[in-house]
Amino acid sequence: MHFLKIYCITAIKMINFLKQHSIENSERIIQKYDSLKNKYCNKDWGDTCKEDCEYNNDALINEDRIFAKYKTSVADVFIITEWDRSVTTILFASEY
Repeated sequence: MHFLKIYCITAIKMINFLKQHSIENSERIIQKYDSLKNKYCNKDWGDTCKEDCEYNNDALINEDRIFAKYKTSVADVFIITEWDRSVTTILFASEY
């Protein structure tokens, strides 16, 4: 069961990155992308600091912004959901 429902996802740079690399690498990155999205939806905040993890858990109840960080072999990835849940953005940390 997912604790967080994501309705609209943006991942512009990530999609462009996938277009520029081989199919083999793209499939690996897409699998990682799906894995991170599932972790995020199940309140696994990855490599986010303890204080921000606690904030995220409270934000699920209080309708605040949610922010998580994940380290991957390709790059660090941020997933951010706006307070009103209108959009969730998945981006490389270098884009933030």
